[in-house]
Parts: sequence; structure tokens; C-alpha cells
Amino acid sequence: LEVRGRSDGSGLQASLRPAWGETRAVLLSGGTSMLDASSVGSVLPAGAAALQAMAMESNVGYGFALRHGVLILGARQRRFGGFANESAGLSWESAADKPALGVTTGLRLRADYERPSAMLPGGPRMELNYSVRF
Repeated sequence: LEVRGRSDGSGLQASLRPAWGETRAVLLSGGTSMLDASSVGSVLPAGAAALQAMAMESNVGYGFALRHGVLILGARQRRFGGFANESAGLSWESAADKPALGVTTGLRLRADYERPSAMLPGGPRMELNYSVRF
């Protein structure tokens, strides 16, 4: 389910979608070790593959069109099993340029604060993504 703003990225944006097979952080029974799901198989018994079960991700935000991109203020929640991971912040995405020779590029910068949870310590987080599409 997805609701998008205007074509320039401004306006209300919301989504609810499943996330399958992504890496999950796992808190071991001792309560101190953190692993990702790709290394769980070598530590936990065979039945532990269920730790990669489906997650549900919901996003809500509002975009403001700028001259060279769009600024989005929003919040995100990911639920898997009995655990939730929540964050709020802002992101900036570069404006879509006309493709040159069939190649488009994009830049995205995201800064948010992740709320501490039973599985993750939380705190500020930054992401920088650069994409090239042929």
C-alpha cells in the first residue's frame, strides 16, 4: 500500500509494505552479543532460520519541493516478531535529471534518530546513497 505526493515529491507520502529476507539484528540469550541474520546459521541451531521472517515496514512523511530536489520530514517503523524499530528524521533526494545517454544518477542523504528498543541501542544515524541507473 502506498500513497505518494505530487510528481515533484512534495505533499503527503505514506507506505505500508512487507520486507522479506532482509538482514535482521539478533540479540543472543546472553543479552550482549549482536549478530546479523547472515551469521546466525553458524551460531544457532537449524530452526533459527525463522529469525529471517517477514517484517512489516510503515513510513509516513511530508515532502517539500526544492530547487535541486525534495526535502522529506518523516517517521518509519519496522516490526518483526515481537520487536519494533522506530525512527524519525529528514531526508533529501536530488531532483531527477534528464537521462544523458540512457544513464540517470541520484543522490539521497538521510539523517534520523532511532529510538532505543529491546534489540537495538538506538541513537542518531546518517545514510548517504548514490545510484547510477542504465
